[in-house]
Amino acid sequence: MNRALAIGVASTEYGDGIFGQLPGVNDDVANVFAFIKERGFDVSKRAAGDDLSANAVASVLAQFIDHTGSSDLGIIYLAGHGYRVRDSSGDETDGWDEAFVCRDRPILDDWWRDSLWPRLRAGARIVIIVDTCHAASGELGFRPGPPHPVELPPPALKDYYRLSLCACRDEEETLEYARNDEGGGVVTMEMLSTMRLKPQLDYRELWTEVATDVRDRYYAAGAGTPQLLYHGPDDSLLESTAFKPLPETPTPSA
Repeated sequence: MNRALAIGVASTEYGDGIFGQLPGVNDDVANVFAFIKERGFDVSKRAAGDDLSANAVASVLAQFIDHTGSSDLGIIYLAGHGYRVRDSSGDETDGWDEAFVCRDRPILDDWWRDSLWPRLRAGARIVIIVDTCHAASGELGFRPGPPHPVELPPPALKDYYRLSLCACRDEEETLEYARNDEGGGVVTMEMLSTMRLKPQLDYRELWTEVATDVRDRYYAAGAGTPQLLYHGPDDSLLESTAFKPLPETPTPSA
């Protein structure tokens, strides 16, 4: 199965007003939804008008992962505010938890690591695109680095594939160029533009071009550095054609 889920949170009640409206997020979700659907995926979306509380978003993500079988390809797109909060559990080497901000509260990176990714079946393939500030490990749940300050249980070893295409490093912010509710995140716009011009790029080639274009066009304006992080037993997902559905597995005859 080839399925996709696009989630955009353009506004939040969290943070006592420190987070402004992101009018381009809804446009981004609509554009990504249309693009991935054109590529042959079964796509659903959550944006303005839907329940975007942290519990609802977590539930939708968990259901999506639970329905991604071995050898399936699932694509998750997230847009909205990314945030950093002081780590309270002692498991972050830099002292910060990265988070995706929902309508009422953030979902911390610990949840992705501890609760979501362990649900993936062996052989499943997940591509997650994160167009938020502080994106690199907010939805990855971990990144390579020095030992954690407190001992963590070893990760469950599963032969699943997870490719994270992130708008910026953990310590960086990204940029939205939305005017009058048109436009959107510069990383999303560059990704869609590049794919329409060069539809046969693999994921590594795609994100190299996106990162180069963002650097050349928007770095001086405050955009971060797009990141690619990968987990898998081999590079087959990384080197596959970006947003190309996998062949359907024939159903055995009775």
